[in-house]
Amino acid sequence: MRAPALPKEHGGWAMLYAPLIVGGVRGGVVRPDLVGIAAGISAAYLARAPATALLARRVPARAVARWLAVCAAVFLASALWLAWHPRRSALLALVGIGVVVFVLHSVLFLRREDRSATGELLGIAGLCLSAPIGYVAAMGASIREAAVLWALCVLFFGSSVFYVKWRVRRLVADRKGGNAADAAVALIAYHVVLLATLVALAAGGLTPWGILWAFAPLLLRYFLPLIVRDTPTLIQIGVSEIILSLAFVLALLAAY
Repeated sequence: MRAPALPKEHGGWAMLYAPLIVGGVRGGVVRPDLVGIAAGISAAYLARAPATALLARRVPARAVARWLAVCAAVFLASALWLAWHPRRSALLALVGIGVVVFVLHSVLFLRREDRSATGELLGIAGLCLSAPIGYVAAMGASIREAAVLWALCVLFFGSSVFYVKWRVRRLVADRKGGNAADAAVALIAYHVVLLATLVALAAGGLTPWGILWAFAPLLLRYFLPLIVRDTPTLIQIGVSEIILSLAFVLALLAAY
């Protein structure tokens, strides 16, 4: 059985598993439940593309029914597994939030607004729920830390939304004329807000100051092209995003 439509956003896998690893390690107790959780969130992610295509009537039901049934079975099995977890109430609540985010994102998809900055940030917020889920599953006891880990992951991966949009706008401007000033302003504004938020979190004692180092490569990676003009290929951009994600996970865990 082949997948009718695998997610086109390959970077989404990093956004799914990197937060899960961060949350699981910070939670403190590596349990077998994390395997079931990884299977469940993977099934949900794999079901998203064919499910939204079905909602938009872009594919016949028969073409995706079997695939969606398998994904649903894996997801439900994972949810039932969590029913025996000592912190099942919190975990199932987080899963419920994820379902709500999926529904909201599907609405944006039907309105053809899922590729907007709002739509993409909402999708990232949903994927990064794997951080608090992993944290709670690993017996993390602080709701505040779970929320902070989620916020840090959203801030990190959300930056790619504005970076890619700016890259595309500049490429179009180079080929067809015009400029990408508004996209550059949005990119700069996001990262200024990101940096201010990180400083506020550290100053408020919610994160260690060392957390800034986890974002340093990201800030350098995104601000440097605004000064030094370069034209990386899509493959180069993808590889750099993977490297940045790995560096982020390692630096974030080291900071704590």
